[in-house]
Amino acid sequence: MIRIDVKDLKVLNGQAMIEIDHGQSEPPDVAFRHPTDPEATIEAVELSRVRSTVTLDHSIYRPHRIDFFQIFAVTEGEGRHWVDFEAHAVRPGTVLPCRPKQVHCYDPDSHFEGITLVFMPSTAALRLPQPRWPARLDLPATDFALLHSLLRAMLTVETGLRLTSRERIRRLLLPAVLEIVEAASLHSLDRGRGLHLELGAFRDLVDDHFAHHRQLSWYARRLGFSVQTLTRRCKQLTGRGAKQIVNERVVLEAKRRLGADTVKIDDLAHELGFSEPTNFVKFFRRHTGITPGTFRRSYEA
Repeated sequence: MIRIDVKDLKVLNGQAMIEIDHGQSEPPDVAFRHPTDPEATIEAVELSRVRSTVTLDHSIYRPHRIDFFQIFAVTEGEGRHWVDFEAHAVRPGTVLPCRPKQVHCYDPDSHFEGITLVFMPSTAALRLPQPRWPARLDLPATDFALLHSLLRAMLTVETGLRLTSRERIRRLLLPAVLEIVEAASLHSLDRGRGLHLELGAFRDLVDDHFAHHRQLSWYARRLGFSVQTLTRRCKQLTGRGAKQIVNERVVLEAKRRLGADTVKIDDLAHELGFSEPTNFVKFFRRHTGITPGTFRRSYEA
């Protein structure tokens, strides 16, 4: 089961409770740890079990950053799930594929069920480059039924066989799950695999260097493109220019840090590469319509 990786734990009525260190400057990290097999890197869990087992003070209903891949497959009910401060509507047939470092928040007023698959980036069965999946997928009934059957098989594996056999079977099933999600992702983009991977390479570079490089010429040189080609290919796949993608990544990181409501805005501005805090405030307001302070206060409740 996933866990909040913080130091101070309390126990109340037999349930694990977390005492959050409010001096931290980032959302708490949620780390993967299999409940019975310390060597496991993959786990399938029913969403009802996540809600009933993880009873925390800061909990799944507040922003928290994951260090693993996670695929939600919704089978019943409707509602929403927050990923990187955006609400995504879910219903039967919805799949939410999530990446490490994204910030999650469960919605306490949503009532949906399904299965979530958790796996580490280091999993040997993972042969894809870090996937750049859409934030939300609605699979055709036949595709979702196949995906659900694979996830159900992983759940069954958790209750039988020896531990070493369980992990081997999970690793055999994982590529099939990823192939279904990858195929649905490419179909949703309505583009070929080549362009999809090129955009992924650009986003990977942006993820690694956005705080120090915001000039498109820097990224274009490393990808072997002209600025014009980079911008054109980004618009082909996303409808947004390359510069907008870079700016959105800066805004996203600011939101992730501000979501913990502790980092000083002046310090955050310098960490994100702004020479003056006032420039960061103007940048954030231009792209979100509100100031960093206003955004932070919206997550203090």
